Amino acid sequence: MPTPRKYASSAERQAAHRRRSREAVAALSAAKGLPAVSPVTTLPSIRRWQALLHAASHALESARDEMQVYVENRSEGWQDSQKAEEMQERIQAIEAAMDALQSITWNGQ
Repeated sequence: MPTPRKYASSAERQAAHRRRSREAVAALSAAKGLPAVSPVTTLPSIRRWQALLHAASHALESARDEMQVYVENRSEGWQDSQKAEEMQERIQAIEAAMDALQSITWNGQ
């Protein structure tokens, strides 16, 4: 015996799929604390982008702080090694990325 149809037509089935997809994206955005995605893709979502950049800035700041604590907790011999120099270069690269993120602005925002 065949499974009964849930939707009367393919169009209804596709519309239901699109609705579920939109709901899933909205739930994911809400879970991450981001504003909802604009329903019209041609409209800018400046607040959403700003929230993403803010989250990226916090992630970079956390990585930099953890790396700095790691360096400080290592032995003095390690801090004088080539690995310590490489770690300091990485920390400087993260700080440069943080500066680059801060330079991204929108007029009036």
